[in-house]
Amino acid sequence: MKGKIVRYNHEKGFGFIEEYPGREIFFHVKQMVREEDIEVGVSVEFQYGHNSKGIAAEQIKIIQKDGGNKELLKSEGKTDAINDEVALSNELLLKERTRILIVGRTGSGKSSLCNALTGSDICPTSDVTSCTEELQIVDLVIKEKNIQLLDTPGFGNNELQDKQCEDLYELLVSDADIILLMLKADDRTFLPEDKFYSKIIKECIEKGVPFFLVINQVDKLEPFREWNIESKRPSPMQLQNIEYKSTEVARIFQLPFSRIVPISAKENYNIPRLIEEIYFILSYKNSHAEVAKHQIEKSDESASSINAKTDIKTEEQEKRDKGIVRLFGKDIKLWN
Repeated sequence: MKGKIVRYNHEKGFGFIEEYPGREIFFHVKQMVREEDIEVGVSVEFQYGHNSKGIAAEQIKIIQKDGGNKELLKSEGKTDAINDEVALSNELLLKERTRILIVGRTGSGKSSLCNALTGSDICPTSDVTSCTEELQIVDLVIKEKNIQLLDTPGFGNNELQDKQCEDLYELLVSDADIILLMLKADDRTFLPEDKFYSKIIKECIEKGVPFFLVINQVDKLEPFREWNIESKRPSPMQLQNIEYKSTEVARIFQLPFSRIVPISAKENYNIPRLIEEIYFILSYKNSHAEVAKHQIEKSDESASSINAKTDIKTEEQEKRDKGIVRLFGKDIKLWN
């Protein structure tokens, strides 16, 4: 994982690493791979671990100090980065709705999640058979933001259907604003999900498409009989196992812990957190889109100004080529 040190207490030897805006992981100086001067602002690589209070960073290694060739590093590729961000944000501005693509193995609860997010039984579900055989589009509004949930058929039935799912996903990912990959909490292996993630989804993430791994059915994690039916919440032991499961999933897929959201769609557990994560991403992207729009407007003005100056220069050059110079407010021809 990668992040940036945002807080550090030199006297006590601990601080926090920011994985993502609003997400911080605790670390102690003893977890540094080698002895180095720790400063706020440096970029680091780390692994997930645990301490007595929960998740903590381990195997921390500084990969870039906030100094030295800082300006050079910032300037190299700066134009391309800005252009890419402006293009992405401008594309988002042109879209009428935000599209959330939900993919996953059959039985992982994609349709149940759609029902939980909408607060209705709009998508058919079953405990014994696969219900979603074609793409379903569900309209949703989250805090005045228009959203389309794309509920897809699940993979994992047979090779033919998996190939059809793969073809469908490849068509949909390019137009998705957010991608949710569903996992079943009580599964011991995620090889099918890893295959689809590596082949189809990973490339989109590298291009900047927001992505979450949603671990569904956490109410089935052991000891499942301790699930509090009345409050629809896990027991302390279940909660600990949910955290361990989330950490393990983050390690397997090599993703920040902030991108792992454990839920129970049927029990409506942690659905508010998922909604807040989606809303945060949309607000974050929209704020960048507004900045991008302003940058585009300014660049258009600058371009017009440059073109105007270029035109004037070209006109003056043409006069010089004809032997005409301007003296005391008059054009004087030097030769015929």
